[in-house]
Amino acid sequence: MERPALLARVLHWLRQGYPEGVPPMDYSPILALLRNESLTDEEIDQIVSRLIQQNALADVDEPISVIDTKVAITHYTEELPSDEDVKRVQLRLLEHGWPFDEKSPIR
Repeated sequence: MERPALLARVLHWLRQGYPEGVPPMDYSPILALLRNESLTDEEIDQIVSRLIQQNALADVDEPISVIDTKVAITHYTEELPSDEDVKRVQLRLLEHGWPFDEKSPIR
Protein backbone atom coordinates (compact mmCIF):
# COMPACT_ATOMS: atom_id res chain seq x y z
CA MET A 1 0.00 0.00 0.00
CA GLU A 2 1.28 3.45 -0.90
CA ARG A 3 2.26 5.57 2.11
CA PRO A 4 -0.18 8.44 1.30
CA ALA A 5 -3.11 5.99 1.14
CA LEU A 6 -1.98 4.35 4.37
CA LEU A 7 -1.66 7.72 6.05
CA ALA A 8 -5.19 8.67 4.96
CA ARG A 9 -6.55 5.42 6.42
CA VAL A 10 -4.68 5.97 9.68
CA LEU A 11 -5.98 9.54 9.98
CA HIS A 12 -9.53 8.38 9.29
CA TRP A 13 -9.18 5.69 11.96
CA LEU A 14 -7.82 8.20 14.48
CA ARG A 15 -10.59 10.70 13.78
CA GLN A 16 -13.23 7.99 14.23
CA GLY A 17 -11.76 6.80 17.50
CA TYR A 18 -10.86 10.23 18.86
CA PRO A 19 -13.33 12.81 17.52
CA GLU A 20 -12.20 15.32 20.19
CA GLY A 21 -8.50 14.68 19.54
CA VAL A 22 -6.02 12.20 20.97
CA PRO A 23 -5.43 12.56 24.72
CA PRO A 24 -1.73 12.94 25.58
CA MET A 25 -1.78 9.70 27.60
CA ASP A 26 -2.70 7.76 24.44
CA TYR A 27 0.15 9.00 22.19
CA SER A 28 2.66 6.26 23.04
CA PRO A 29 0.26 3.30 22.71
CA ILE A 30 -1.08 4.64 19.41
CA LEU A 31 2.40 5.16 17.99
CA ALA A 32 3.30 1.61 19.00
CA LEU A 33 0.27 0.33 17.08
CA LEU A 34 1.17 2.35 14.00
CA ARG A 35 4.73 1.08 13.71
CA ASN A 36 5.72 0.13 10.19
CA GLU A 37 5.40 -3.65 9.80
CA SER A 38 8.28 -4.09 7.37
CA LEU A 39 9.92 -2.43 4.42
CA THR A 40 8.60 -2.95 0.90
CA ASP A 41 10.82 -4.51 -1.76
CA GLU A 42 11.14 -1.06 -3.38
CA GLU A 43 12.29 0.45 -0.08
CA ILE A 44 14.81 -2.37 0.38
CA ASP A 45 16.16 -1.65 -3.13
CA GLN A 46 16.52 2.06 -2.34
CA ILE A 47 18.36 1.35 0.92
CA VAL A 48 20.65 -1.17 -0.79
CA SER A 49 21.43 1.38 -3.52
CA ARG A 50 22.28 3.96 -0.87
CA LEU A 51 24.60 1.53 0.94
CA ILE A 52 26.34 0.53 -2.29
CA GLN A 53 26.80 4.19 -3.30
CA GLN A 54 28.19 5.11 0.12
CA ASN A 55 30.65 2.24 -0.03
CA ALA A 56 31.71 3.16 -3.58
CA LEU A 57 32.08 6.88 -2.72
CA ALA A 58 34.19 6.04 0.33
CA ASP A 59 36.41 4.03 -2.03
CA VAL A 60 36.88 1.29 0.55
CA ASP A 61 36.96 -2.41 -0.04
CA GLU A 62 35.31 -3.36 3.24
CA PRO A 63 32.13 -5.29 3.89
CA ILE A 64 29.01 -3.35 4.73
CA SER A 65 28.37 -3.70 8.46
CA VAL A 66 25.18 -4.38 10.33
CA ILE A 67 25.59 -0.95 11.93
CA ASP A 68 25.79 0.75 8.50
CA THR A 69 22.73 -1.23 7.45
CA LYS A 70 20.75 -0.20 10.53
CA VAL A 71 21.77 3.44 10.10
CA ALA A 72 20.68 3.41 6.44
CA ILE A 73 17.30 1.90 7.34
CA THR A 74 16.84 4.40 10.17
CA HIS A 75 17.65 7.34 7.87
CA TYR A 76 15.13 6.06 5.35
CA THR A 77 12.26 5.18 7.73
CA GLU A 78 13.02 7.49 10.65
CA GLU A 79 12.34 4.45 12.84
CA LEU A 80 14.55 1.85 14.48
CA PRO A 81 14.98 -1.06 12.07
CA SER A 82 13.67 -4.51 12.78
CA ASP A 83 16.02 -7.48 12.64
CA GLU A 84 13.91 -8.81 9.77
CA ASP A 85 14.46 -5.66 7.69
CA VAL A 86 18.21 -5.73 8.41
CA LYS A 87 18.32 -9.35 7.25
CA ARG A 88 16.38 -8.50 4.06
CA VAL A 89 18.77 -5.64 3.23
CA GLN A 90 21.80 -7.83 3.86
CA LEU A 91 20.41 -10.64 1.71
CA ARG A 92 19.77 -8.17 -1.12
CA LEU A 93 23.34 -6.86 -0.75
CA LEU A 94 24.62 -10.43 -1.07
CA GLU A 95 22.52 -10.89 -4.22
CA HIS A 96 24.36 -7.87 -5.67
CA GLY A 97 27.75 -9.27 -4.67
CA TRP A 98 28.33 -6.91 -1.72
CA PRO A 99 29.66 -8.67 1.39
CA PHE A 100 28.58 -7.80 4.89
CA ASP A 101 30.62 -7.77 8.08
CA GLU A 102 31.16 -11.38 9.14
CA LYS A 103 31.60 -10.28 12.78
CA SER A 104 27.93 -9.36 12.85
CA PRO A 105 26.21 -12.04 10.73
CA ILE A 106 22.60 -12.25 9.70
CA ARG A 107 20.52 -13.75 12.50
